[in-house]
Amino acid sequence: MTLFSPPPPTPRHGAWRALPWALAGRAALLGVSVVLLLWPLTRASGLLAAFCGTAVGVVLGERAAASRLRTPALLALCALLGLAATGAASLATGPSALPLALGAHRALALSEAVLWCGLTLAGFVALRASARRLPALAVLEAGVVAAGFAAVVAGHRDGMVHRPLALSNWAWARGIDPVSVLLVLGGIAGLLAAALLLNEPRRRRAPLHLAGFLLLAAALVFVVRVTGTPRAQAGSELGLQGKPKQGWEPKPERPGSGGGNGARRGDRDDLPFKSEYQQSGADAPVAVLLLHGEYAPPSGAFYLRQTAFSQFNGRRLVRATRDDVDTDLIGGFPARREKLAAAPPLSDQRTSLRTTIGLLADHPVPFALDAPAAVWPAQNPDPKRFRLAYGVESRVLTLPYDRMLSRAARAPGWSEAQWRHYTAAPSDPRYRELADQIVAGGLRAEWSLDPLAQAIAVKMWLDKEGIYSRRSRHDDDQPDPVASFLFGDKTGYCVHFAHAATFLLRSRGVATRVAAGYALSESDRGSGSTLLVRGGDAHAWPEVFVEGVGWVVVDITPERSLDPPRDSPDPGLQRMLGQSLRETEGELKEAEDGAPSFTWDDFVRGLRALLVAALLFAYAVKLWRALAPRLRAAQAWRLAYREALDRLAEVGLRRATGETRESFAQRVMPTAPAFTELTRGHLATALGSRERPPAAALLGASHAVRAALRQRVPRWRRWLGWLDPTSTLFAR
Repeated sequence: MTLFSPPPPTPRHGAWRALPWALAGRAALLGVSVVLLLWPLTRASGLLAAFCGTAVGVVLGERAAASRLRTPALLALCALLGLAATGAASLATGPSALPLALGAHRALALSEAVLWCGLTLAGFVALRASARRLPALAVLEAGVVAAGFAAVVAGHRDGMVHRPLALSNWAWARGIDPVSVLLVLGGIAGLLAAALLLNEPRRRRAPLHLAGFLLLAAALVFVVRVTGTPRAQAGSELGLQGKPKQGWEPKPERPGSGGGNGARRGDRDDLPFKSEYQQSGADAPVAVLLLHGEYAPPSGAFYLRQTAFSQFNGRRLVRATRDDVDTDLIGGFPARREKLAAAPPLSDQRTSLRTTIGLLADHPVPFALDAPAAVWPAQNPDPKRFRLAYGVESRVLTLPYDRMLSRAARAPGWSEAQWRHYTAAPSDPRYRELADQIVAGGLRAEWSLDPLAQAIAVKMWLDKEGIYSRRSRHDDDQPDPVASFLFGDKTGYCVHFAHAATFLLRSRGVATRVAAGYALSESDRGSGSTLLVRGGDAHAWPEVFVEGVGWVVVDITPERSLDPPRDSPDPGLQRMLGQSLRETEGELKEAEDGAPSFTWDDFVRGLRALLVAALLFAYAVKLWRALAPRLRAAQAWRLAYREALDRLAEVGLRRATGETRESFAQRVMPTAPAFTELTRGHLATALGSRERPPAAALLGASHAVRAALRQRVPRWRRWLGWLDPTSTLFAR
């Protein structure tokens, strides 16, 4: 067994003495990273002390690792040093003579310097010494570098590509996309973090590895610039986002029809009642809307309707399955300019407003301002940033609400079936009883039968009695979530309020439906014509039909809320994305068959899918070649030898062209002595020798090769070999 025993480990301390610049560079890099992390937490004196403490701690930690002091004792001493620094810092600002002698300003600066110098000194002595004794812990130092760079550019998360302002302003002033600068910074951070993991005894190899990491970083930047940058993923709790639906459909599809209108994500047939409405990615931008004209909505908010739920299924409202209702919805992204026949005519109560919408996230169908009359595809000014762009002509409402009173809640051409469709409500008598009480207590007798007046009365009652919260007990587990909400604590979010108002009004014969999309306050309008749509703007609201006007929004805005108010959209991001969208050149040219033509983005997506498939196949081959010797013992003479060749190829030991197998075994003997015996066994079986080793012996020799590589080859080198999908191509 002495053949398989590893040689004594070679001490690495001489490597660092031979490369003093490596230790100095490590200390400086970690010091800068700590300063970046602490920048918003302390003042200049604390930052300077933190840099010095980190740099000195790295040097002392290198010395401590070579000492005879045991690791637990070393960590305990570092902890005591950190506690002592904390105590000394508190004395500098505590009730003592020192603050009186120095003054409050100097005492605070001294306290910060003592605190951060002591903490960083203690922390990095412990970290560096531990990493020298256990090299796997060097990844923690790399994590400090990555965290420092991430802290600088953390403001660009959730799609805020214009943050940090110092970086974006510098880039825009020179005509550079800030995304490119962020990618370069990410590549540099990855390069520096990887450099900390290099501990090469041979001086010539370190520059080669650094150059390899640099090439990988450059390749990453190039690939991202070609395929597009990662987009923020906003929450899709209302099912507004999902795979785009191509092809013009002037009305909703029937569930189960050939259009595939099933319950896939982002294209569901109902609104879910959840016990907790997640707001992850609420500030992530999902679209930008440009208004080509002056318009002030009567409701004080812009409602971008995407879908509507009007069919009562005995428990809740779902998307309509009839062909003659909700015909004002856009069913898919068109390939050419298309008109909606159900759009209301232009009059003194509605005007035409053209908008351009650029999608930053996928949506199954377009959304638009109230009453779209036409929709068309628009030229995408930046395919790497926008998913697609389209234009809409809307017949927006200009009539004040008080001038819409005294009108019927039914279109003249509606059939009796259509009327029943929009007034179907639960059989629970409590809805009608409560609706009668609300109308009787909020309206004079002459207005008690007016549809819009009843809707306003219900709205005002829910505004006063309801409590907005994204957490409630009225979810889909309840037999009737709306009744549980309305006749319970009245605490819920927009889906609860919209359904409650709809059922109350329908119980009195008012044609009502629930619409879903995005709602934006008029005060959020930026630069006079730009609206930034964020994930948190997803909303559901009730709509009442008014004769001669169409569907009118009567939204519920509870006076009480258990959730904190949302921040206004970032004006810098709104202005930047709006300016990007203004570069559109108009409508796309219409294809002869009505189908979109093959684009460069389609080619990139196909190439990306092909590369992913090739990678998965390569890794599957590697996994199979590693497992095959255990699964097919009868072929161990061939499979175990092949597996050993794979492991050797992963660490750079490959048989040269023309080199015999015996010569190759002799060459790798210093690294894997057992491979010589494995080669003999393989050749004896392959050439038909009578002295064939048993399968167990061959598998044991293959295991010994793997064990020798684990002992003699650095871990990071073996990991890189595992990550290399092409290593099996060089095993021969």
